[in-house]
Amino acid sequence: MNWITFKPDLAAVGKRVASFPDHRHNVREGVIFEIDEHYIRVDYSGYGVCTLKRHSGRLWNEHIDTSLDIGMIEATETKE
Repeated sequence: MNWITFKPDLAAVGKRVASFPDHRHNVREGVIFEIDEHYIRVDYSGYGVCTLKRHSGRLWNEHIDTSLDIGMIEATETKE
């Protein structure tokens, strides 16, 4: 699987995402399962559900470690 830098406009239900590394350089993988104009919800493996609020083109959640914000998203396959 190829990963690219996450941008909110790339979000889609079912897409795999990866968090930013935490202080131990651990990255969690998850799947986007809900999107609306205000939030993106991710189910992170080994952590659970994380709700990220859209704010000024960015995502944030004041109640979780920022390392669970989305850092990377799976690249969309293109056929030539």
